[in-house]
Amino acid sequence: GTFAAMPGFASCNPQERSPLVDLVDQPLHTILEGTGHRSPDLGGSTASILAALIGLSLIRMAVEVSLGNEGGSEAATDELEQALATLDRQSVALTDLADADQEAFQAYLAVLKRRRQPQASEGGRDAAVSVEQARSRDDAVSSAETVATRMPVQAAHVIVQALELVEATANRIKSTVVSDIFGGAALLHGALTGVLLAVDINLKSGQPQSHAALAADRDHLSWRGKDAFAEIKMRAEAASYQL
Repeated sequence: GTFAAMPGFASCNPQERSPLVDLVDQPLHTILEGTGHRSPDLGGSTASILAALIGLSLIRMAVEVSLGNEGGSEAATDELEQALATLDRQSVALTDLADADQEAFQAYLAVLKRRRQPQASEGGRDAAVSVEQARSRDDAVSSAETVATRMPVQAAHVIVQALELVEATANRIKSTVVSDIFGGAALLHGALTGVLLAVDINLKSGQPQSHAALAADRDHLSWRGKDAFAEIKMRAEAASYQL
């Protein structure tokens, strides 16, 4: 995937990865089974990214149908064609991020499991070895935690951009499918909430000084998402839809 070379992924042990790879190719029942139990294969942020992909598909359908709108201006056609191409790029990005996020989630669980395992010792060097092992395991957890936080932040960037696209193009959508673009936007907004909540829990459990930039990015994305969705809600209400 696009994000496989990001820092932190090189240390992931393939034997520790979940069998749920290439998520969009999995049957829906497999995704649901991998999410809805006590020890899930998918984290909340990954599930939210998958929900965002469904929202994007609804929006894409509405845009594509609207491209066939008879009597539409050349400017409107160009705008919708550009929107369609952007939606396709965003879908590819979120597909890659779903896999990368799941991999980061599994890697984080793996290092947590290793940290809980009994520490080895060597003769009279018990205390020194114990301290060094604890430091090494803490560093591994911190690294995996940072990667696991970065993935939903990147997904939030894509989702916010998609919401802003809906805001910009909603008035070009045919009345017969405008409810679908609003429904897709609502799914995106819910997915954004989900990925940002995943960021929040990771930031709370990590070291504040190492996550300052991610926290600032998260807050800016939250503001942009709320602003775009508020405008979309106004557009929906003007068309007699309630979000």
